[in-house]
Amino acid sequence: MNENGERLANFFALNNLVIGGTLFAHKEIHKLFWYSPNRRDKNLIDLPLINGTWRRSLQDMRVRRGADVGIDHPLVVADIKLKLKRAERQQIPRRRFDFDRLRDPKVKSAFTLELRNRFQALQDLEVEEPTQEIIDTAWKEVETVFSESSQTCIGYRRENKRKQ
Repeated sequence: MNENGERLANFFALNNLVIGGTLFAHKEIHKLFWYSPNRRDKNLIDLPLINGTWRRSLQDMRVRRGADVGIDHPLVVADIKLKLKRAERQQIPRRRFDFDRLRDPKVKSAFTLELRNRFQALQDLEVEEPTQEIIDTAWKEVETVFSESSQTCIGYRRENKRKQ
């Protein structure tokens, strides 16, 4: 092995790569050899690489010499069996407002007063030609006004522990 081969081996080790063509016991003709035009010299220069974590997925790899692809390198065929898992979504627990408290007349009047005061400040900001950006920022302001008012006046719902 020369200096380039040592660099290549270090690259494989550093990046957790495996040479796929050398993992399986096949005849020499089915391995990844390059033959010179005079058919006397041969070298292992075609190195199909696979990540080490996917190594178990590689079932077989061999050379198909009959395919005419227009170059002096043979066609390489790999059998791969993948078992993909579905990625689970992490559900963020949503806190919900306790709108049942609006049945109480005191809470309801406090909430409506809070909303009127906050929306009065928003109505003073009138724009002649609304663009998409202005509409989006106005909607964000309405959303924050409603959520802050609900948070201060109504509060959040308690989480019910589910029966087993």
